Amino acid sequence: LGGDHGQPGVPVLQRYWVKANVWIAIISYVGNYFWTHYFYNLLGARYTFKAHRLNDVPIALFLCTHAYFAFYHSGTTILLRRFWTSRSYNLMPAALRSASSGALILLMAWFTAVSEAFTISAFPYHNYPSAEYMYTVGAVCYGIYFVVSFPMYYRLDEAPRANWSVAQTAIDSLGACMLVTILLDLWRLSVGGVLPDTPKCVWWM
Repeated sequence: LGGDHGQPGVPVLQRYWVKANVWIAIISYVGNYFWTHYFYNLLGARYTFKAHRLNDVPIALFLCTHAYFAFYHSGTTILLRRFWTSRSYNLMPAALRSASSGALILLMAWFTAVSEAFTISAFPYHNYPSAEYMYTVGAVCYGIYFVVSFPMYYRLDEAPRANWSVAQTAIDSLGACMLVTILLDLWRLSVGGVLPDTPKCVWWM
C-alpha cells in the first residue's frame, strides 16, 4: 500500500485509492452507526453474537462493511463507466439517456441489496422475523443506500483532469450520507416497518 504503483510520482493524499477509501470509510461508518437502526426498528433485524459494540452495532461489522462497500462500488463504477462512455449511450436522446441511467442504477442497487440479503441469510447470528420481508421490503430499503452512493462515488476523480482533495472527497461522501438518511426517513414515514410497534422515530433522533 505504501508504493506508487499505478500513480507514480503522485503524493499519497492525491492518489485515487486513498480518496476512494476515505469516501467508503465515511459511508460505512454512517451506515453502521445510524442506518442500521432503521433495520432494527423497521424490520426487526438483530445481530445476536457476543461482540464489543458501538451504538449497539458490533464493531467488527464496521470493518466488514468497508470491505463489502469497496467491492460493490469498485464494480459498479466500472459498469457505469462502460455504459456512460459507450457509443450507443451517447447516441441516445437526452431523455432516454436519463431513463436508462436511472434504470441501470436502480437495477444495480436492487441486485446488490438482494444478493447481500441472500448471502447473510446463512449467517446464524443475524436474525429477522421474516425472510420474505427481508428479501422484499428489506432489500428495497437497503437499496436506497446504493441508489445514492453508486452514482455519487462514480464521480470521484472521473472527469478529465479532476483531482479531488481528501477534504472534497470527505464532504462528498458526507453529502451522500445525508441524502441517504433523508430517503430512509421518508421511507419510515411513508412505508413504515413490518413490525406492529414501529417507533415514530429511530432512537438517535
